[in-house]
This record gives sequence, structure tokens and C-alpha cells, in this order.
Amino acid sequence: MNFIEYWRVMREKFDKYLLNELSVLPFNNEFKTYFDGGKRLRPILTILVCQSLGGGFSNAIDFALAVELIHNSMLIHDDFIDSHKCRRGHESLWRKLNPRRAVLVADMILSYAQRKIAKISALGYTTLAKAIYDVTLGAAMEPFSIDSFMESFKKGSISTRFYRVLVRLKTAALFAASAKLGAIAAGKGRNIRSKAYMYGLYIGEAFQVADDLVDIYRMRSNGLDDTVLVRLIPAYIYFTKSGNLDFKNLNNGVIIDGMRRLIDEDIGNALKQLKNWPENEYTSILIEAPKTITELMLQESG
Repeated sequence: MNFIEYWRVMREKFDKYLLNELSVLPFNNEFKTYFDGGKRLRPILTILVCQSLGGGFSNAIDFALAVELIHNSMLIHDDFIDSHKCRRGHESLWRKLNPRRAVLVADMILSYAQRKIAKISALGYTTLAKAIYDVTLGAAMEPFSIDSFMESFKKGSISTRFYRVLVRLKTAALFAASAKLGAIAAGKGRNIRSKAYMYGLYIGEAFQVADDLVDIYRMRSNGLDDTVLVRLIPAYIYFTKSGNLDFKNLNNGVIIDGMRRLIDEDIGNALKQLKNWPENEYTSILIEAPKTITELMLQESG
């Protein structure tokens, strides 16, 4: 079985469990469609890591559930903050309900996930708490305007490496926690948990850089988008090592080739974490995962 085959089987199995859990939450008829269509990469990573380390689906499922609930609760917040009208083919929750109820529903889902983990693992709880903190910090650090970001950069309060910090916080942190939770679910010690965390971190970084690369490809076809450009400024500065903005350079080899090199570097670093990992079918799938997960994102560029 390769990663795609595993992902399809496990996503169907996970979704059944997810829908059953969602059914017990208040307002579920109003928000459960929000969970339709997700890739489920983070919870499936939790399950796969656990199985590669000798654990079973039943050991990992509640950890995986918490990851997906937290991820989606944050997306509800993001959609409202960024005024996104749609998510996965459905109207964004803040538009479907209203901003106040959508934000409160997201908070309810987030607290439900934390409560569920707190009942089964103190270490799992602190792992997720750190991830929530990191992702929230990353979101708060994202530039909200080109002018204010560039002013901070020119003053020296933001370095060229800001992009790497941002990527690790806003995206990679939850991937890292997802993989670590798999090791926790399998009952492994600190060394394996640390390797699992770094494995997930590198996958998450590659995934976010691929996401940014998709945005560049889309703008090549559809023209510049001011909202997307604001998000890409840190990447522009990191790869060009320049504060002289010329958005035509988004199409040049310096940025695109730099992103592809960083993706390859992250994939390689993820695989290094699996040295001395148990040899089994699930580890073989785990070895495939970094490249395949990144490719799934890049396919969205069309």
C-alpha cells in the first residue's frame, strides 16, 4: 500500500468517527458541512506515526480527532478575520451564521478538542496547547499591509528570515504536534517523540511553502491579488534578500526555484528523522508521506 491508498482508506474511516463526534456538539447542523472536503492530512499523520511505532488505530483516533477539530476551529477564525466568503465549496461560517456565533462556535469546538485530550493524556494536552499558541502567534505576526510590514523591515525589527519563522509557527507547528501525538499515542519515549515532532515540522514547512508557490502560479494566470501579495511579502524578502519590492519578480526563478529548493530540503530533513525507525509497512508509507503530501498541495495550482 502506498501513501495515497493509505490516505484514502484512512480518511474514510476517520471521517465516520469525526461525523459521529460532531453530532454530539450543539449547533452541529449549522457547522458540520464546514468539515466537508478536508484532506485530513494532520489526523492521518497522527494515526500513521502511531501505527509505524506499533500502536493501533484505536490508540490514535482521539488524538487525531482533536487535531482535526483544532485545525478547523482555527479555519473558522481565519475566514472571519480574512473575510473569506467560501471554504471547501461552502459558504464560510461567519457568513452562514453571523460573525459572533461563528467565532463562538469555533471556540466551542476548540475547547471540546482540548477537553477530550485532557481526559486521556496530560502530555498530549500540553503538546496541543503549544501548537495552538504557536499557530495563533503565527497568525498574529502575519503582515496585514504592505506598507506597515516594509516599514518594520526597514527599521530592522523584522529580518529576512521572518518568513521561515512565520511558516513554522502558522502551519508547521500543528503538523509537528500531529506527528508527535502519534508517538504519544504509541507510548513512546522522549527521543522518539522529538523525532516525530521534527518529522512533522519539516512536512508542515514544505506544505506551507508549496501552498505559497501555488499562490504564485495562480497569480501568473489570473493576475496580481493584493490580499495574496500581502501574505507573500515575507517570502519575497526571504528569497530575494531584498527590500526593493518589484512584484514582477514573483514570476522569476529566484523565488520559484528558491521555494522548490526549500521544499526539497524540508523533505530530506523530514526523512532524516526516521533513521532507526521500526521497519514495517507503515514506516514505508511514512517515508513516502513528505513528498506525496507536498505534491497534493502543488496539484492545486492546476
